[in-house]
Amino acid sequence: NKNKTKNKKKTRRLILKPTNTTPIMYVLGLDIGTTSVKATVVDGTSHEVIKRCQRAHNAGVSKGDIEEGHKEQDVSLIWGAVDTCMSELRLASLPHKVERIKLSAQMHGCVLWKQSANVTVEAVLATCSPNVTWEDRRCSPAFVSACLSHQVNAGKHSGLAPGYAWATVMWWMQQGDTLDQYDSMGTVGDFVSAMLSEKVSGERAVMDPTQAAAFGFFSRFDQCEGTKRDVGDWNMPALQAACDNIGVSSRTVQRIAPRIVPSNTSRSVDPVVGASWGIPASAKVFVCSGDHQLHVLSAAAEGSLGASTATINLSTSAQITLLLPQGTVLDLPHPGLEIRPYFDGLQVVVFAAMNGGNVLAALSNSIVTLVNGLAPHTQLTSHDVFEYINLLFAQQREQVTVSSRQTSSADKIALNVKGTLYPERTGHHSQMSIHGITESTCLCDLVSAICTSLVQNLCSPLQRIAECPIDGVYIGGTLSKLHPIRQAVEATLRLRPQTFECDSSLGAAIFAATRS
Repeated sequence: NKNKTKNKKKTRRLILKPTNTTPIMYVLGLDIGTTSVKATVVDGTSHEVIKRCQRAHNAGVSKGDIEEGHKEQDVSLIWGAVDTCMSELRLASLPHKVERIKLSAQMHGCVLWKQSANVTVEAVLATCSPNVTWEDRRCSPAFVSACLSHQVNAGKHSGLAPGYAWATVMWWMQQGDTLDQYDSMGTVGDFVSAMLSEKVSGERAVMDPTQAAAFGFFSRFDQCEGTKRDVGDWNMPALQAACDNIGVSSRTVQRIAPRIVPSNTSRSVDPVVGASWGIPASAKVFVCSGDHQLHVLSAAAEGSLGASTATINLSTSAQITLLLPQGTVLDLPHPGLEIRPYFDGLQVVVFAAMNGGNVLAALSNSIVTLVNGLAPHTQLTSHDVFEYINLLFAQQREQVTVSSRQTSSADKIALNVKGTLYPERTGHHSQMSIHGITESTCLCDLVSAICTSLVQNLCSPLQRIAECPIDGVYIGGTLSKLHPIRQAVEATLRLRPQTFECDSSLGAAIFAATRS
């Protein structure tokens, strides 16, 4: 039947050589994002997506309950969203069992908790800290500079910035919190992974290199000696110097620092949690990895991803990434560029922008506030605004008269957005401003100009690396289907972007399917 053949879903296959040869059944990828939780069940052999679920966790602590610049989330609400997703997947009803689970999570932020055996998840949730996210700004640039001073002999590490976990922990200690009530630390994904795994009392929390590099004070494997050359390690001399600089004890840092393990490290599933979600006791839970690296892995599943092919993820924040061949040594020409651990001994060079979908979200929230203030009965939402913007661009593309195209083109050239809404981690911040507004400027022109500004801010640092020319680009994330974003990427890089399913829950599932 030709129609059946035509409509049949295309099977996903990795271009990377799988390191696992053991026959498996289904695998589960679980992503703990800034705004939502995603779960993807994948056939372990064909990599075909079997089932999916996504739920907003609405875990952000309201501004009225925390100080200005603080960005915190209620971990119990995040766990509740995970539980809802898992219940809706109805894993026990699937034809095959889920044998492997891999987690992905938002990076840089942290949760602290008390690790205990024979204690319910609810009991741990009742005493854990909030999740301080990557958007947190309680640590001023001056505080970060103080932490990093006098470290000439400390060796190389991944640095520090506001929103990085080690900066948050040292800020807490400087405020007088001894953190004695906690013995474990990690990202919110590491926390969920720990709750989902079989628990051992007194055992240190574990973390993979992709997450550790985003905490700060992490030395990559190529910067380490001896036994740590396989995964990297915390730069303890640098951490201790930072504690000394701000007058706090380094003993707490040494006590709660997670143990860094390879990304394919796994443990047995917690029998109680597993049984409640229809996961067999034989299932293995891999250590959590960074959502950024798993985004790149999901792009690799789409097609050929060479060293000169950039991947762009445009979601709440934004990242542009290039894979680095083994042994590559780079002089990074921009302070915001980083070299991060990837998988299988590879590394990536990345610019992680603080300005992404959150900028358009701020615009839509302003529109919502204005409209609902003028007409309270409308009850407009941010989702409604995004839908309306997409509709406007669809209608604009359908216009075929020469006059309408000329008018649109003229307006777009006139409107120019400079600076950024949120400070980047480079320390320099030029406040966003809009130039060239005329009486004919419309919402589409404003959104197009903002999208162009976002893409130029994202791509410019990577374009400065002479050793890494870009000859192809994959684009994914929640903003990737927005027409002005695609136009801006093509104009900035002079390349037609290929869309990929930028989903770190899918990347996590593919990782679990292809690793021992």
